[in-house]
Amino acid sequence: MIKVLIISHTSVVTEYRKRFYALSEYKNLDIRVIIPDKWLEMNKWVKYEHYKNDDLFCLKVHKPAVFWKTKPLLNLTYFFPFLYKELNKFKPDIIDIMEEPYSFCAFSTIILNKFLKLNAKIVFFSAQNIYKKYPFPFSFFQNYLFKNADLAFPMTEEVKNVMLKHNYKNKFVKLPLGTDIKENNIKKNNNVLNIGFVGRLELSKGYDLFIKLSKNFNNKQNIKFFIAGSGKDEKIISDICSKNDNLKFEGFLNSEKVNEFYNNMHIIIVPSKTTKNWKEQFGRVIIEAYAHNCIVIGSNSGEIPFVIDNNDFVFEENNFNSLLNCFENTLEIFKDNNKTQNIIKQNFIKLKEKYSWESIAKITYNSYKDILKKGN
Repeated sequence: MIKVLIISHTSVVTEYRKRFYALSEYKNLDIRVIIPDKWLEMNKWVKYEHYKNDDLFCLKVHKPAVFWKTKPLLNLTYFFPFLYKELNKFKPDIIDIMEEPYSFCAFSTIILNKFLKLNAKIVFFSAQNIYKKYPFPFSFFQNYLFKNADLAFPMTEEVKNVMLKHNYKNKFVKLPLGTDIKENNIKKNNNVLNIGFVGRLELSKGYDLFIKLSKNFNNKQNIKFFIAGSGKDEKIISDICSKNDNLKFEGFLNSEKVNEFYNNMHIIIVPSKTTKNWKEQFGRVIIEAYAHNCIVIGSNSGEIPFVIDNNDFVFEENNFNSLLNCFENTLEIFKDNNKTQNIIKQNFIKLKEKYSWESIAKITYNSYKDILKKGN
C-alpha cells in the first residue's frame, strides 16, 4: 500500500476534490488529504461542505494559520499548525504539496518531513507561468524546495520553462487541470443564442471587452449575453448590466449553479488580457464549457490557445476588432447545425483524452509509482 498525504487549499471547493475521487480508484493507494475549513475563492470566503464522495479517502479539514487575509499573500504565507501531528501519525511514503514552491506551506512541510525523519518523497504543483524574481524569504523557500523535491507537476509547458529558468533540476511531469466529464445529450434552445462570461470580475479577465461586444448586438433579439462571477469590480458590472436589456448579471455561482449556467449557454468567451504580473495560467472555464457542449472562443493570453487548440476560435488579446471578427465567424458556424455539432463532438473527444479526472489521476498515479521505484 502506498501512503500519500496531499495538501491542497484549493480543494475546499468540491469541484477541485474530484481529482482525489478519481485517484481513489487505485486501490493500492492510501490517500489522506488536508484542506482548510474555508478559503478565499473569487473574492468570497468559501466554506468546506461535505460531499458524499469525500468518504472515498481520508479527508482532514483543518483551520489554517493565516498571516495575510488577502491574495496573493494569503496563498503564500499560510500553513497548517497541526500538520506535524498528521505527518507523524500517518507516516506517508509521498507528500504531494499542491502549493506553489515559493509558499511557506510548501517550505514548512519539507522541514517537518526532515525533522520527523519520515523520508517521504516530495511532490509539488506549480501554475506560475511568468518568470519573477521573488524577495526573501519566498526566494529561499523556492530554492530549498527545488533542492529537496523528487517530482514537480507543472501545469503547462510555460510553467515548466519558468521552473527551469529558476534552476529546477529534478523530475517533472506536466499535469493540467481536469473537469467532470459525463456522456450527455444536452438540449439547447437554438432560437436564441446565449453568450456567457464566467470568471473573476477584474479587468485582467477582459470583462470590459465582453460588455463592449454585447453592446454591438443590442438590437439582436436572438442573441443574449450573461456574466457570472465575483470580484472587485462586481458593483461596476452589476450597474452596467442593470442599464442594458441584452446583458444580464448572474453574480457568483456555486458548482451546481455554474453547471446550470453552462447548460444554458451556446458560446463561452474567455477574453483574458496579459498584464505585467499575470497571464492566463490555464483557463479552466474552457474545459468546463466543453463538458457542457458549449463552443468556446478565447484570447491568445497564456495557455488559452493551447487548451482551445483551434485557431478559428482564438483572437488577439485586448483587441476588440479581433474578438468581434472571431465572434461573428462563430455565429456563422451556428447557422449550420451539422458543423456546430461536429465541433462540439471534437471538443468532447479532446476533453476526454486530455482533461478528464480519470486521465489526470492516471498521470498522477504513474508518477507516484515512478518516484518510489527510483527510490528503491
